[in-house]
Amino acid sequence: MADTYTSGSDFFRKQLSALWVAVGVVVLAAGLVFSWWQNASINPQAVFWGMVSQSMSTPGFTLGESQASAGSGAQGLVQFGFGPTKEARVITTLAQNGAAVKTQTLETPTRSYTQYVSITPSAGAHLNKLAFANALGVWADTSAGNASPDKGLPAIFNQVLLSLPLPFGNLTSAQRSNLLQLIQQSTVYVAGFANVKKQTSGGRLQYVYTVQVEPVAYVRLMQQYADDMGMHELDKVDPESYVSQQATTLTWTVDARARQLVAVKYAGTNESETYSSYGVPIGAAVPAHPISASELDSRLTQAL
Repeated sequence: MADTYTSGSDFFRKQLSALWVAVGVVVLAAGLVFSWWQNASINPQAVFWGMVSQSMSTPGFTLGESQASAGSGAQGLVQFGFGPTKEARVITTLAQNGAAVKTQTLETPTRSYTQYVSITPSAGAHLNKLAFANALGVWADTSAGNASPDKGLPAIFNQVLLSLPLPFGNLTSAQRSNLLQLIQQSTVYVAGFANVKKQTSGGRLQYVYTVQVEPVAYVRLMQQYADDMGMHELDKVDPESYVSQQATTLTWTVDARARQLVAVKYAGTNESETYSSYGVPIGAAVPAHPISASELDSRLTQAL
């Protein structure tokens, strides 16, 4: 019996050893696959094209711009919503000589509404603070003279989206595929993938690309994008009229894992843009009882 038990124990030990070897092989293989997937997923070229594709399949994003000069400055945020009802929220802060005014505007396909969020007078200014209080936080209908030329879209879509370096929106799969094919076949963007700079910001891995944008190919791309979005600003533009223009050099900063554009800087200028809050809903609802634009102006005038 003892010999039989010993033999049986050896058998089970061998079986267990073989099982652990098998498990080890599976774990090693899974680790290799995961490592390969991680490396492939953050390959600079894959990240770049993934970012281009995702810019055309987002429910919304926020564009930020700022300008500064001696004694004055301006900051603007435009939050775009690409849901069933297209809308945009614009937050603007203007500062000069210690005074500052912050406003926000909500734009829909048919109406525009504006409110003063805060007003900071310059030091020593003698103003009626009570009148300011009557003007702050009150929505006014400022639609007059701001009608959109494109049905179903706020006017700011046409004004801003067609000037960005990438097409943004929540397009259909077919539209995205056609635009991506157009981008790659006509070489709209020339990016030096071998010279991508890596950096970390807020714990996030970022890639910084130097991108050449070819003018003629870019205009053709934006014409097709505008058509897909229902915008007609570029309908009569001839792409060949840009043939003499040189390529524009941009620096694109991209979140490598999220494959989202973070910032764009234009070479040779102080112009830059930030991109954030992808998919975040617009935080303002259409006001139920707005006052008129003239009434808002009257309340502000009373403070002076």
